[in-house]
Amino acid sequence: PSNAIPTGGYLKDNYAYPYHDYALTEPANPPLTQEGTMTSDDPTSVHKCTKGIGVSDGSVDPLSGKAAFCWILTTPDRKAWIKVSKPVRANPRYMTSFRAEMAGLLDMLQYIDKHNMHDAFLTLWCDNKACLDILSSKEDPYMTDLSSSEADLIQAARKIIKQCPNMAFQHVLGHQDDYGPVSDRPIEVQLNIECDKGADLCQRQEWPASFRPTAPEGTGAMLYLNNDMVTTEMDEQIQYAAHGLDNLTYVRDKYEWTDNNILSINWKSIRESKNRLDTSDNIRISKLVNGWLNVGKKKKTHR
Repeated sequence: PSNAIPTGGYLKDNYAYPYHDYALTEPANPPLTQEGTMTSDDPTSVHKCTKGIGVSDGSVDPLSGKAAFCWILTTPDRKAWIKVSKPVRANPRYMTSFRAEMAGLLDMLQYIDKHNMHDAFLTLWCDNKACLDILSSKEDPYMTDLSSSEADLIQAARKIIKQCPNMAFQHVLGHQDDYGPVSDRPIEVQLNIECDKGADLCQRQEWPASFRPTAPEGTGAMLYLNNDMVTTEMDEQIQYAAHGLDNLTYVRDKYEWTDNNILSINWKSIRESKNRLDTSDNIRISKLVNGWLNVGKKKKTHR
């Protein structure tokens, strides 16, 4: 839970053990919630509508990992509407556009659920087809799916969708404003462009990130490393938390680098390139780069 108290521990045989028994204690004050903005015009009419349109879009900065979403829920004539923008929290090193898009859809679904709009004929539009394919699936997820990427959002969203028999999901092409005016385009295209701009604006703002974000309702369990939720690449994130700092310290001391030298290296690209190699080639390159590979330099001394 978001109000969990961190505890120390140690690693042994690829397992983590706490130094002492862990007990969850309630905080004196309720945990902070992430900030965002909401604007609306006649929201009551939206809550009572029998037919509505919802559009959501996300935005991610690939360098900083900052992300946000924006969604709009409106009546077909656009006389009544609700617009929400919020930042998306997770480990910025592993932030993806998929999470930003899915977080927006989930937040809109939670709003629909909160205001008892389950029976309305709602069409939700998104420009990320992967999100729509997962949410439109009629099959229940396998147990292995619950530990896959962004399973916390998918699991919570599917629980709400099951209560909305008249809900439909549709794909809209994004960034259609790149090809000229959109005033004569369908309403979902215009709303998608507005959501795209809203998500970009929210993503560029400085939201407080010193607190631990609350996991989405219906998640069941959430792993935190520091104040970051682990929502994808769980094995890799745990491995980095256990050994990453030690490895960076070793490299910095060995080559007499400064912290700026460390930060200037695109470690993500190196990791992705090495992960495409066979295990033997991957290990060989690591040894060669760090000077651990036997290159026969001292053969002459043993003749």
